[in-house]
Amino acid sequence: MAEDAVASIIYALRTRLSGSSQEALWAARRAYESLDQHVMSRLNKVVVTPDIERRVLADPLIQAELERQQRDLSDLVESSNQADLARRIVRLRDRAKRDAERFMHLDA
Repeated sequence: MAEDAVASIIYALRTRLSGSSQEALWAARRAYESLDQHVMSRLNKVVVTPDIERRVLADPLIQAELERQQRDLSDLVESSNQADLARRIVRLRDRAKRDAERFMHLDA
């Protein structure tokens, strides 16, 4: 999980520097992968069967992350100009901070 967090930060920084949407995609993917591994470890399963994968995908943590990513993408796509995009990015960052605080309590 620590490796996923560090990699996600690096991808986010590379996104900031390059403007590459691919780097942002990789950052989001690492967040998802980290949650996937966490949920799998909670299920205490080594072999991934279709049933286990369905259980992982249905997990509230996974669903919350997928919904968050979809909401963020939708918000960015709806921007009408650079100034609007800048406002949306600030909102996205603030929302991510709030979501992180709530996320830590979802698994308790």
